[in-house]
Amino acid sequence: MRAFMVLGLLISSLNAFSAEEKFVVSHILPGGYVYYDCDVVEDRTVDMLEALGATDINVRCTGGLDKWNPQFSTSARVKTSFEVPAEGELTTVELKGWQGCYLATTIFENVVENFAVENLDVSNCSTFRPHGKWDISFDVLK
Repeated sequence: MRAFMVLGLLISSLNAFSAEEKFVVSHILPGGYVYYDCDVVEDRTVDMLEALGATDINVRCTGGLDKWNPQFSTSARVKTSFEVPAEGELTTVELKGWQGCYLATTIFENVVENFAVENLDVSNCSTFRPHGKWDISFDVLK
């Protein structure tokens, strides 16, 4: 019986692998710094990871925009852990947003390296317009 349980765990671990990422989110503009609220950063990170096919997602953000005293705002520091599928079919995914292109592309660039992504196209996002619209399309193993 114990051998079957170990074999089952081994087989299930072949279907996915664990990954962790740590990154910082803030943006410098000619007029100053742009800080992000940790709730927004966490939500957007979960959305990106789900779109990439991740499961068992855990995201924690510290720092970020201080709602009560903005002068004490800091960069948002993000720590993630998740499961990445090791097998599946290539699926085309298109992500779009009307605002927050810098935040979206920063998160995406920091987590995408863990996934089998092909045909990546990131467009409509400019360094000089960090709050503008964005499009990210790709094929990913899900």
